[in-house]
Amino acid sequence: MRKKLLVLGVAIFCSYFSAVAQTEKEDDVKQENVVSHKVEMGETVMLIAKKYRTTPENIYDLNPEAVHGISYNTVLQIPADKRYVAKDKAKKTNRINNDAVYNNGHQTASVPKG
Repeated sequence: MRKKLLVLGVAIFCSYFSAVAQTEKEDDVKQENVVSHKVEMGETVMLIAKKYRTTPENIYDLNPEAVHGISYNTVLQIPADKRYVAKDKAKKTNRINNDAVYNNGHQTASVPKG
């Protein structure tokens, strides 16, 4: 009976520390995938979450003050997959270049949409 209790205790002990180590590993991964985002006019946490393919809850975890609302030019920390961030920046650059206004063959202004 004592041997069974000892084996059970060791098993519980090992599984607990395995779970703690896994949680710490996940936290490290999350910290590596954090980017800064400057809030633009009209953006909401939901729109930003969709843009970075995350959830509003994940954004609130890193920015607890955002629960009460966000405002223009606020910088938020966003948990994001780097693959999606790089693609989004490339699309934005192309969109700005394509939306330039020309007058007599000369660029007079750059008008980004969105």
